[in-house]
Amino acid sequence: ISGSNSVKCLTSRFDSSKDVAEEDESDSLKEMCTAQQKQLYNLKTQVELRDQRINALEEQVKMLATSRQATPVNTPASSGFVLGPPPRQPGPSSHNISTQEKTTS
Repeated sequence: ISGSNSVKCLTSRFDSSKDVAEEDESDSLKEMCTAQQKQLYNLKTQVELRDQRINALEEQVKMLATSRQATPVNTPASSGFVLGPPPRQPGPSSHNISTQEKTTS
């Protein structure tokens, strides 16, 4: 009877240490799986953002291509943005003012 008790005791010790090792391995695998899921999520998000950026750039290229096609070859493409004040066009009133100033002085 004492021999069978020692066998049971030794068996239960190895079984409990085996259970602890399996739990540790299970926890380690869960952590690794969670880390990989986070990494996959981050990579998918990066791909989506880059796809959106690519689509936006492609739309800009299309718009530029159509605006260049609509512009004649010898004329520069106008963006609608003007640097500085508009050019002055001489008119009869500006000429009259300068001659009046000359005659009155």
